[in-house]
Amino acid sequence: HGEIFNLKVADAAAIVPADRGYVAAALAMGYLTPQPDGRFGPEGGVTRGEAATMLVRALTAK
Repeated sequence: HGEIFNLKVADAAAIVPADRGYVAAALAMGYLTPQPDGRFGPEGGVTRGEAATMLVRALTAK
């Protein structure tokens, strides 16, 4: 299932190589979603609301 590790975000090269697999998996599983402009935004922070959304998505995943 190598396709799960294909990062389909515009700024994939900006993601630290060691973290790319985790980001790709979280995107593929729906825990994370790209920004409206198609970027992941690895240089930005995460708000409490975004963290809460990720947590709920992870806890309710089937």
